[in-house]
Amino acid sequence: EISGDFFYNADLAKESEVQRVTDLTNPKWQDRMAFSDIRQGGGYTRATAVRLGHGEETMRRIFVDQKPTYFRDDRAIMEALVRGSHVIGMGASLQKFLEEFQAQGLGKNIKQIFFPDLAFGSIGSIAWALKGAPHPNALKLYLNWLFTKDGQNSYSKSSGNNSRRLDVLPVDPLSAVSPGLKLIYSRGTEATTDEEVKTQKLLLDLIR
Repeated sequence: EISGDFFYNADLAKESEVQRVTDLTNPKWQDRMAFSDIRQGGGYTRATAVRLGHGEETMRRIFVDQKPTYFRDDRAIMEALVRGSHVIGMGASLQKFLEEFQAQGLGKNIKQIFFPDLAFGSIGSIAWALKGAPHPNALKLYLNWLFTKDGQNSYSKSSGNNSRRLDVLPVDPLSAVSPGLKLIYSRGTEATTDEEVKTQKLLLDLIR
C-alpha cells in the first residue's frame, strides 16, 4: 500500500505543497502538524518507512524538529484539522473520523494525502480465527472461500482494504501499489519487525 494515513486542511495548504513525504520537512509546517503518538501503536511504522526510505536525519526532522503535536486519540487529530489549529495530520483511524465530521457537514476541506515515496507493504492476519475454533472444518471451508476471488471481493468491499489478488479490483485505487513501484519495506517479517523496534527506541530517546 501507499500510506494514506495523512490528511491536510486544503484551506491552509496547497496540494502542490504536500506531494512527497519529504515536503513535511518544510519549516512552514513546524508546530502545525498533528500526529498519532509514534512512540506507541502503529504510528511508528510510518516513521520506520521514512527512516528506511529517506534516512534517520529526515525522520528526525519530521518527527522531532518540526515539533508536531502528538495525540493518543485520532479523533482529536481530525478535530484539530477541521478546526484549523493544525494543517497536516497522521493517524490510522482518521478516515473514519473524517466521515463522522462530514456527516455533520464539517470537514469538507480535509483531503487525504498519498505519498508515493512512502510506499510499504502491509499484511493482515487471520491467526485469531484459528485458535480454539469451535468448528475447525467449518472454519476451513470459510477460509478456502475467503481467498477466492468472490471472497476477496467481499472482504475488500466490507473492510476498505485492497486485496493481494490481481483479479480483484482495488477498493482504494489511490493507495494500491502500482506495478513497478518500489516498496520501502514489507511489514510482518522478523527483519522488518526489528527495524520497527529500532525506530521506536530511537523516537523514545528523541521525543520527550
